Amino acid sequence: MNETDDNELNTNDKQNKRKSKNDPEGRSNKCEYCGKAYLSIPAMSQHIKSKHRDRLINNRGRGRPSKKEQTKKEVRELFFKTFFEKKERQKENKEEIINLEEIKAEALSDLIENYPNILIFLSKKSNIDNGSLEENEKEKEIDQLFNEYLHEIINITSGSYLLFICKFLFLLKNFILQENITYKENFPDYSNNFLADFMDKNNFFSLDNKEIIDILRHFFNWMYVKKYTISVLNISSN
Repeated sequence: MNETDDNELNTNDKQNKRKSKNDPEGRSNKCEYCGKAYLSIPAMSQHIKSKHRDRLINNRGRGRPSKKEQTKKEVRELFFKTFFEKKERQKENKEEIINLEEIKAEALSDLIENYPNILIFLSKKSNIDNGSLEENEKEKEIDQLFNEYLHEIINITSGSYLLFICKFLFLLKNFILQENITYKENFPDYSNNFLADFMDKNNFFSLDNKEIIDILRHFFNWMYVKKYTISVLNISSN
């Protein structure tokens, strides 16, 4: 074997060598508590929640926030508080009786009928009927979370907007099951992936993209207020 062959082998070895945990290349997401770097934001978020959870919980309610953080908090709270005051989201007829189960059934039927090849997890009869015990528990947890949210807003929004929200939640559920996101406290960390890799590519019913972003923010901020997650999505004041 000549020197050229040796050089080629060395080059291939370097290319095929798996990155070690200490390899800094591409690790641009740094933990604010210990400085450890990660390749992706979800990986970094999971590290923070598992290694620094006590500090996060303590910091959430203690100390005086900076002016910038206080402004973000005020904008977020105002957005959350006034979300259903927008005309198209309001319940115009206060006497309107909404059957939530019928609206959920309509939303699910519309989605499966129009997108059976994309919404493979919704198209199954039910993961609860067909899946493993672990899959069943995950789907039950998602359904319980979504149902709690829907029951809290059912009396302040219209039937048509509730139908839109149900479609959004079913699409989010399919994404969560598809990506195998294990813990509900991590759901907000995948919001960009949900929008860019799932919603934008499929154009479901030509749903209004801005409205999807707004309801996504409202739902995840509701999760934060309920302490189901320690991740919070900041709201633009523009």
